[in-house]
Amino acid sequence: MIIIKLKNITSKRNDIVSGLKAHSPEIKVVNVYECGTARYIHSIDDESQVLSISCSDGKVSEAYWFVGVKEILKMDLLDVMIQVKESGIVFIRKKPDSFPRVAY
Repeated sequence: MIIIKLKNITSKRNDIVSGLKAHSPEIKVVNVYECGTARYIHSIDDESQVLSISCSDGKVSEAYWFVGVKEILKMDLLDVMIQVKESGIVFIRKKPDSFPRVAY
């Protein structure tokens, strides 16, 4: 089993925080984490939260998904929707309550 340790780097990445808040004023909180080559950006507004994961080597492994869901979002995989963009960036959001609790 691989142990992945998250490091909160929010205070060092004010550029990311201010950029996200300028682009989406409804965002209340932004936290930035690093783990190896992965960067996690967790944004929270009044109604939702979004976690984006990117890696400097371009490939976000599923192990990083699990860490983000469990350690940052504090959810189970059945409670989230995962979208992988062509760029390799992974976006994870809470499923709407109307969606069934099944893995896709």
